[in-house]
Amino acid sequence: MKTEIMPIYNNIMIRPYKENPYADQVTKSGLKLGNGEFTNPESGEDEQMDLKISCAEVIEVGPDCKYIQAGDDVYVNNPTIRPVPFMRQGFFLCNEQNVLAVMNNDLDKRFKKE
Repeated sequence: MKTEIMPIYNNIMIRPYKENPYADQVTKSGLKLGNGEFTNPESGEDEQMDLKISCAEVIEVGPDCKYIQAGDDVYVNNPTIRPVPFMRQGFFLCNEQNVLAVMNNDLDKRFKKE
């Protein structure tokens, strides 16, 4: 018998990326979008911004989730996520309302169906 884990209600199970896969993108016009690093004007040293936001992969969603699906990438508010100590998988839980943005293909079709 295999033990499984599923979120309930409108909770989502996520696994945060070690690095944001959407950072350091280059726009069509050649503008390089940063990865959160900046040069501190006081010290002159490169520092990492603490955005309090993480990018994560959605592993599973609860049955009451309306907008998020497994396989989506999301930006979540870090103070609202909680670790799930399940077989050292690196899972976290948060409520669907604490997702700030969702990334995937064909989102306009998904959100128009309502």
